[in-house]
Amino acid sequence: MHLDAQVINKIIHSVKDNQGIDLVKLSDQRPTLLFFLRHFGCTFCREALSDLSEIRTEIAALNVQLVFVHMVDKETADMHLSFYELNKSVNISDPEKQLYEYFGLKKGNIRQLYGLNVMMRGFKAGLLNGHGHGFTSIGDMNQMPGLFMLHHQKIIRSFLHDTAADKPDYLEFIALALENKA
Repeated sequence: MHLDAQVINKIIHSVKDNQGIDLVKLSDQRPTLLFFLRHFGCTFCREALSDLSEIRTEIAALNVQLVFVHMVDKETADMHLSFYELNKSVNISDPEKQLYEYFGLKKGNIRQLYGLNVMMRGFKAGLLNGHGHGFTSIGDMNQMPGLFMLHHQKIIRSFLHDTAADKPDYLEFIALALENKA
């Protein structure tokens, strides 16, 4: 996926994280993994947060900055991220979904959100693996998630979910992105 450089520059200069740092500075400091959440009640987002929490030390050892993009206020995000010991993580509140739009993340269709494989994976992740399901008022239940690795203001790797249930191997994604930047 290739976005217009002027559009990316405009967005990454204007969007600031929960510590007041813009994406330009973040991506210039070190490779930055942007993880776009659907909503904090999403079973698959909860699973991803749990997975990322478990490997956060490995991610940091690779000198990669993990940044969560969500649609709620800082306090609500911190509360939900604290369940996964990620409340001190860098995150960006994007209630108008500008970043989602500029990175090409769209609303999902029925198959992407409620298809048979989504329901089966949701049952496994939510009920069997204990990630549950929460309120959709803390995000947009129709929004598709995504992963992007930025470095020096460029997207060096992306993962656009085909369904809400897609689960990339995060460490493999990072390793491939870091290979691309070399």
